[in-house]
Amino acid sequence: TQTGGAVALPAAALAKMANAKYKDAFSAKELMLPWFGLVQGTSDVMKANKPTYNREAREGDLIDSLTQRLRATQTVILVKYEVHYTTWAPKGGKLIKQWYQDRSAYDAASFKDGRDFGDKVDADGNDVRETPIYYILMGDPVGGSAEVATMSWGSTQAKKTRRLNTLARADVPGPNGMPMTPPLYARLFDLSSRGEQNSEGKAFAGWTFSVGDLVLAHPKFGEMWWAKAEAF
Repeated sequence: TQTGGAVALPAAALAKMANAKYKDAFSAKELMLPWFGLVQGTSDVMKANKPTYNREAREGDLIDSLTQRLRATQTVILVKYEVHYTTWAPKGGKLIKQWYQDRSAYDAASFKDGRDFGDKVDADGNDVRETPIYYILMGDPVGGSAEVATMSWGSTQAKKTRRLNTLARADVPGPNGMPMTPPLYARLFDLSSRGEQNSEGKAFAGWTFSVGDLVLAHPKFGEMWWAKAEAF
């Protein structure tokens, strides 16, 4: 039957689909790992001449590159944390090389203006950046879906990752009553945004977050989310 534009399947058929062991028809290279982030004033979704333009978009909205859905908040599970390194042409130029976790180019470069933090400059004058990367699940507390994505907190947002990581790994009561350090994906976090300014007075959207419950404490989807986080 057709209900609201979607096919309504019998409960028995849905149960069979849920329990079936399907072999993926696609390799990992043939699937998209979406990016999840904030809409900024310079984002393509704000530009009328770009294919991803959305007239409803506002600076500070949260969006993922797969569905392009705008939202004010998002529940996430932090699955894995890495620091990646990239080389960019100067003055906001194009990406020259993605080094991933290889920090050799970053170590060989020099900090700008005598500083001891932030972006560096290599011998060719290119910017070499250090960017914290999260692999996450975007959770839906109502429907239960948990879609994979990546999230980067570079530049002015990088310092926030220290607090986020520390909260994620805070001790929880263990099975014997003693405190234990849980995996990174043990907790839910609710992400949103707020307006901020850099040292030059330029306004932009920045991350803000609050700590939610333990994943396994969710009465309906906790065990499913935990299993998906471990598999991811």
